[in-house]
Amino acid sequence: MPRVDRLQSLERVYLRRQHQAFAAVALGMLLAALVLGAGLACWLSRRVSALVQATHALIRGDYTARLAPRGHDELAQLARDFNTLAVTLAATQAARRAWIADIAHELRTPLSVLRAEIESLQDGVRPLNQDNVASLAHETARLTRLVEDLHTLSLSDLGALSYHREPVDLADVLRDAVVDPAPRGG
Repeated sequence: MPRVDRLQSLERVYLRRQHQAFAAVALGMLLAALVLGAGLACWLSRRVSALVQATHALIRGDYTARLAPRGHDELAQLARDFNTLAVTLAATQAARRAWIADIAHELRTPLSVLRAEIESLQDGVRPLNQDNVASLAHETARLTRLVEDLHTLSLSDLGALSYHREPVDLADVLRDAVVDPAPRGG
């Protein structure tokens, strides 16, 4: 039986070494996974952190914030989309500023005309008659249309407009535009 004991002893040694080898491989794989995971997490967090910082810049109104898209993965596509959004917001902001300047000019003109006509009536330069009152009414109607347009635009910005679609005969619209090209309104 010494031979059986020797075989069993050899099997135990072999199994112990096998377990040690498997443990070493498992430990090596675990360490490699941790190192790779930490590296990947660091790489991803840097890219996401750049996106977060650029997003906060947009929130503060800095529409010049841009991201450098690296690669062809989803984060690179997100960076390109972010840049498109920033360009769109910058253009919208510039258009809004120009629009506000135009509105201020458009409101100033009828107000100046009204002021001048009222002052001329008060000073007696112009008589108080139907023609002069009609001119005042015309400028007041123009101001009212501008204010109503501003209100409609603000409702549009808020998404509070309701639309009612109905069929329109384009020939009638064109005929009306050619026959009476004056703008319609309140």
